[in-house]
Amino acid sequence: MAARSILHHKLPIWTRSAVDRKDLNLWNPPGGGVEKEETPWDAAIRKVREETGLEVAVKRLVGIYSKRGRDGITFCFECIVTGGSLHVSDEAEEHRYFALEHLPLRLSPNWREYVQDWASETTPKTRRQEGPPT
Repeated sequence: MAARSILHHKLPIWTRSAVDRKDLNLWNPPGGGVEKEETPWDAAIRKVREETGLEVAVKRLVGIYSKRGRDGITFCFECIVTGGSLHVSDEAEEHRYFALEHLPLRLSPNWREYVQDWASETTPKTRRQEGPPT
């Protein structure tokens, strides 16, 4: 199980992972695995703090996603910044804000879908993604 956070001031913030990570230096929202006895929303808050130095509060659930050919599910939350200061970490070497119409090319394909769901501001989505496992 994984938890991701789309956090924003007016534009979503994206992190570029450290090069030694398996995600091939793609831009992603902060997030990662849920630890034993941790809720997905607490995991999202923890991962944002670890990766960015920011303190956040969960505003809403964006969606719950599964991927064909892959175990587990991903919870995606919209979070708002409540404190802290943005800095790099051993998990994320760069942070940027990108407007929706200017998302980076090196973005995991499933994240384009998550961001579209976030931007629609409707009820939470539940989806099985059809692309290759990432």
